[in-house]
Formats: sequence, structure tokens, C-alpha cells
Amino acid sequence: MVKKLKCLAEVFCWSGSALAIRVRASQHWYPFCRCKFDLEMSDEGLSVLSAHPALAVAVLASVTSMAAGSAQAQVTAVNNYWNGTSSSDWFNASNWIDNGGNHLVPDFRTNTTFINTLTSNRTVIDGLAAPSRIVRIGDGASSGSNGSLNIQNGGTLDVLTNSGGGYVAVGYGTPNPSIAALTVTGAGSRLSAAGYMYVALFDANQGTMNVQNGALVEAGVSLDVAGGRAAPGSSTWWGRTRYCG
Repeated sequence: MVKKLKCLAEVFCWSGSALAIRVRASQHWYPFCRCKFDLEMSDEGLSVLSAHPALAVAVLASVTSMAAGSAQAQVTAVNNYWNGTSSSDWFNASNWIDNGGNHLVPDFRTNTTFINTLTSNRTVIDGLAAPSRIVRIGDGASSGSNGSLNIQNGGTLDVLTNSGGGYVAVGYGTPNPSIAALTVTGAGSRLSAAGYMYVALFDANQGTMNVQNGALVEAGVSLDVAGGRAAPGSSTWWGRTRYCG
């Protein structure tokens, strides 16, 4: 059994074979939690941070195409909010409402996609490909702004802006603390962010990211977890750290 990291922000990688998490940049690697990790470097620029034989956090210097052409669509000022009134299906427009009162599924034209409720159906991307620019799960804009997202059965979420950025925040939580969870599970299931990925961005938040059963999570710049940061190159500490038991 994989030992869970006892932090405000937790990353559980239950993949026993393929790389579970990778950061596609060429700057620095920062362990995000003060645990007994093993760090190995290879000639190909691959760093593996391992706290358990079945838990691996990997960093690649290579860049994977993320449908950049699709991100050149005209961006609107519209934000889209999950309400989950009909089902858990991301691709059902009736589960979303934008700040103009329209029911639209998020895409690269949507300014920010918010998943801020746990009281209705939970958000699921099941077997299909979803595009977005910025995704916030558990935004904390108001009290109780908690959320969860599951990506499963080969489903994918590509987060990319016209300028090549785009980020995912799990437990953004400002000004109110939030609880958020992201699960990416199954072979072929993937979450790719061209920019940053944040898990429990501020101290009072609780964010959990589960990557399991051969799924993949990618960040083009860095993975920031409870104040720590993961990016390729070294094993330097920086920022706030969380002790793990």
C-alpha cells in the first residue's frame, strides 16, 4: 500500500509502471514535501522522485504538443461555472452556466472555468477530450466554494491560452478557504496544463490530486504543491514546505 503524504496538499500517484506526473520545462526541480525521497538523474534529463516503489513523480525536459492551434480561438470575457444540475457529464451544456446566463460547455474561448460546488453532481470528463484556458477547482470566491473533477476512461483535459500559458488550480481558495480534489485515472487519461499547476495554493486550503492506474498529469512550467514547486534540474528547497509522516 502506498503511504499517503500527510500534508494540506497531497499528491497520490498510484501508478506502478508509466510515469505518473511530469513537468515539461528545463529549469529547476524543487521537492514539494519534506519526506524521504530518492532523486535520480539520467543523461536524458529525467528526474525521478520516489517515496515508495509504487509512487513516482517524474520530470521530463521534452515538450508534448498540446493542440496549440486550437487555442488561437477568439477569447471572450465569459467565465463558466459548473452547477451539475443535470448530470456529472462535463460535456452536457445544461450542467454549466456562464456569467451571461447561457448554458455552454467550456472551451478555449472561455476565460476561466470554475468548479465550485459539491452539493450537486460531481464533475466528470469520461472518455472524451475537453479544452480549456484556465481551470479553478474549489475557487474560494465565496464560502463553501469547494469542488472536484474526475478525468477517467481515457478522457483528457488540455489547458492552454493563446500566449502558451494556462493553469489549473486545485484548492485556489481566496478569499475563503476551500476543499478541492482532482482525480486522473486509467490508461490514456491525461491532464495537461501549458503553464502552472497549483494544489492548495494558499495555506488554509486543502487540495488533493490523485493520479492512478496509468494516468498522466503534465505541467509546462511547474507543479506547485502547498508552497513547494516541482520543475526539472536540481534538488533545491524553496518556499514553504510541509512535513509528511
